[in-house]
Amino acid sequence: MLAFAALSGCGEAPGGDGGPTGTVAGTIVLSGGSQPMTLPGASPTLPGASPAEPPGAPGTVTVSRDGGEVARQKLTEGERFQFSLPPGTYELRAVSVDGICLAQAVTVAVNAEQDIKLVCQRK
Repeated sequence: MLAFAALSGCGEAPGGDGGPTGTVAGTIVLSGGSQPMTLPGASPTLPGASPAEPPGAPGTVTVSRDGGEVARQKLTEGERFQFSLPPGTYELRAVSVDGICLAQAVTVAVNAEQDIKLVCQRK
């Protein structure tokens, strides 16, 4: 499991087949406890959302496809996640975070880079 986690954190493609990939990177963002959370993509700004100081809340980001986990990366405060994945649709989720987090669907295209904010509502 340690080798799998290390490879996933380095952005290796699941399965290590060396085929074409796209990149998904970003941070876990905690929104204020007193304001409602807005779904990603519903608004260009997230009311009450403010990155942890420094940006990037600690937690673990998991990547799933067809119901099975294909990668994970543990983050300390201030870190960003990054995954290189074969083309397809994935679900990214922040876990082990001091808040309630929404999963986010991401479609990966060959040679494309996406910056994702996984939003969590503080408990």
